[in-house]
Amino acid sequence: MHHAGRLHLIAGEQDPEVSDSLTAAEYLRIRKLISSYYSVALIDCGTGVTHNAMSGILQSADNLIIAAGYAVSGAKRARSTLHWLASHGYSELARNAIVVITDKDEVSSRVDKDAIEDHLSGICRQLIAVPHDRGVADGDLVTLDSLRPETRRAYREIAAAIVDGYV
Repeated sequence: MHHAGRLHLIAGEQDPEVSDSLTAAEYLRIRKLISSYYSVALIDCGTGVTHNAMSGILQSADNLIIAAGYAVSGAKRARSTLHWLASHGYSELARNAIVVITDKDEVSSRVDKDAIEDHLSGICRQLIAVPHDRGVADGDLVTLDSLRPETRRAYREIAAAIVDGYV
């Protein structure tokens, strides 16, 4: 479990061999245990929807956030994930998903951002773009004060979309 202020995060393991060791039943037991202490649980699942624990995660999820970047490959992976979810019994979760497109490296002029957004729109509840910001570029702990106003606005929009998923 990772801590950042009052936020506690159970992060997905980066090593695929280790991450495959958690089963759906084990995840559901952990989820039941932590729900006694936390009213909201954010679970970072990494990139694999077919990992062993994912069926437990998906069947207990209220919201789903899919991360993508401004790249054709990233948009295709996000769209494929949504289609996979819809065809494997999670169509409502896919339809209500929030897709977050992050401009990580100030993409080149060759990438058509509008085309990427068009490729993903209409297959999820909300599509949110997060602009490039040096405050998150290194992947380290992020503080709101270090972010540009438009980046903070995008993160507030993500938080609002998550809350809307509970209403």
